[in-house]
Amino acid sequence: MQTANIDMDDHALRDPLNYAIASRDGDVMDLVRDALATGRARLAFQPIVTCDDTPKIAFYEGLVRLLDDAERVIPAAHFIH
Repeated sequence: MQTANIDMDDHALRDPLNYAIASRDGDVMDLVRDALATGRARLAFQPIVTCDDTPKIAFYEGLVRLLDDAERVIPAAHFIH
């Protein structure tokens, strides 16, 4: 059977899900700008707990969460170095 000439690269054919995610994340700074412009920024507080004999919350860290237009979190590692 002869294969037709397809305009997709080998990576897309091997792993279409990762290809789609990489394509979406390729313009991550545009996603960040859009999230900020449309109010899709969230602040999350994470408790930091001591690990001594009596664990207690020592303090909280504030974490920014930006959401894309489908309300999925844009990973901070993609836009904060």
